[in-house]
Amino acid sequence: MQLAHLQAIKPLCAVCLGQGSQNPIALSRRDLGDESQVQQGLLQCGVCGMEYPIIDGIPILLPKLREWVQGSLFHLVKRQDLSHSLDSLLGDCCGPDAAWENTRATLSTYGWDHWGEYLDVQDLACPPGAVRTLSQRLTELLPAKPGPLLDVGCGPGGSTHSLALAHPERLVVGVDMNFSLLQAGLRILEGTGELPLRQEGVVHHWHPARQPEKAPNLALWCADARLLPFAAGSFGGASSLNLVDSVDQPLQHLLELARVLEEGGSAWLSTPFDWSTRATPMAQWLGAHSQRGDHGGDSRKVFLGMIQRGILPLHLRAEAAGEWRLRTGSRSHTRYQVWLAALEKGEQFAAAETGL
Repeated sequence: MQLAHLQAIKPLCAVCLGQGSQNPIALSRRDLGDESQVQQGLLQCGVCGMEYPIIDGIPILLPKLREWVQGSLFHLVKRQDLSHSLDSLLGDCCGPDAAWENTRATLSTYGWDHWGEYLDVQDLACPPGAVRTLSQRLTELLPAKPGPLLDVGCGPGGSTHSLALAHPERLVVGVDMNFSLLQAGLRILEGTGELPLRQEGVVHHWHPARQPEKAPNLALWCADARLLPFAAGSFGGASSLNLVDSVDQPLQHLLELARVLEEGGSAWLSTPFDWSTRATPMAQWLGAHSQRGDHGGDSRKVFLGMIQRGILPLHLRAEAAGEWRLRTGSRSHTRYQVWLAALEKGEQFAAAETGL
């Protein structure tokens, strides 16, 4: 974690949000690091005293920290020095339903999407970089306003990297709750990363990644999309790429996205509206669970209806259709048609300049 990002962004306590005092949390202990970087340490809230760890350079700023640590302990303590042969053997022993395989499969799918172009591997059926293309298209639909930028649900950080390269004069922060993805992204950015690409079953082949272009204005933090540890109006632009249908409280996530934007700030949204009870309780779906009513179960219409009724303080500036492909194996991939929406924070609804 770069101290410059901490001092400039001034994150708040994820539990009390400074109790209205806008007091940022501060570094209370530095165990490993130099004057500008912290690899291990503690952050502490000056209001309620809540402590947050920094592990492998990633600050973990979560409201339910204890529950998250208990559920993520495997990711936090997993060894990184095992040979590929031992990794393969342990994967065989654990089987397809274990955390070991789930982690490798997730790294394979999202790592390929975000960083596959930096691997010496070709997959003609599922070329990498779809999420980067979506990010670029959205910022073309509505350019970023002045101020820092936020990438919510950043995964291993490829989309954050794209934002940082396009806006080198700004600080860009990517946040996600998956520690293994954040960890893999940081290693790639540092030039020491590699990714497992799934062939089939529990068979994966590891590939080193070339170091991407330097982006010193980039930070990857662990935070919850439903309760972002930032003061209201902290960012000039914020993206949510393919996340709305992957959280258990999509409306709360969208409200948080709007809250941390400054007035007139840009919100960039892409989603396939691929609802599943594995990620989102049916009662929380935005549409897709009833054909009755004017929206006819159409999630896009439900979303726009929330804007028209003033539930979301955003208005639609432009929209378009996009494609998102996820590699699941050497012979398989998932292809989505996604809705791209470029929105602006404000009180009044404005008609879209439709690009569909």
